Amino acid sequence: MNNDYSEKTDSMINVRKGITEKTGELFGFIFPVRCIGCSSLLEDTVRKDAGGFCDICKISVEERGDNFCPVCGVRHTGITGESVCSECIKNPKPFERLFYRFLYGGAMGDAVTSFKYSHNLFAGRFIATESVRFLYDEILKFSPDLIIPVPLHFLKYLIRSFSPTAYIASLLSDILKIPVRYDVLRKIRYTRAQVGLDREQRLKNLKDSFDVSPKKMSLIEGKNILLVDDVYTTGATASLCAGLLKKSGAGSVTLFVLARGE
Repeated sequence: MNNDYSEKTDSMINVRKGITEKTGELFGFIFPVRCIGCSSLLEDTVRKDAGGFCDICKISVEERGDNFCPVCGVRHTGITGESVCSECIKNPKPFERLFYRFLYGGAMGDAVTSFKYSHNLFAGRFIATESVRFLYDEILKFSPDLIIPVPLHFLKYLIRSFSPTAYIASLLSDILKIPVRYDVLRKIRYTRAQVGLDREQRLKNLKDSFDVSPKKMSLIEGKNILLVDDVYTTGATASLCAGLLKKSGAGSVTLFVLARGE
């Protein structure tokens, strides 16, 4: 079953992504435009001027700023500019950098949740494109050769008919003109939801749940990989997946997320 999934993932995700996106566009045409944070009604002119948030929700949206650890993205206090934090020095990550623009919380947290669980594609597209616009040069400095999303388990994907990370990866591929592969990294064991778990519990929950398809290892050998996830919280999932990619021959791994938790 896992091998069949690996071979068919590309076409399956592209077909379902197209259906999901077209459905979302149809609903967007029929129903009024709403704030991606609180769902209050917006006029089209407001959406164009203010993005996807109403004026009230925009106030609660926080950005990364200039003082942060380039590896894990934690914001510094009392330190100017980029500098690797003590935690990343003590426990080096298997990825080189975390790319993110927004903090997970307030209206941004509501928007990301709406995208992940309610298929709010306008929210996902808005956050991803605004992030890439801000991070474009920063990302390209690392010369990514391939984009790979953190995968869902096959059964969960069938139930949801939607993969947030695959959707984000496809958007990044269109904007950055970098190919994306959905069949390299695989979720081979169904796991409980990570919400509410600390880092140690998450690592235990994720043990032996991902692998890299042996048939696809040649695709990443020596390549710079841009790994895509939706939210960075403890870094357990990202570290596990990045570590597998590095062990399977990837030259480097950087990580892109819609938002980072604090």
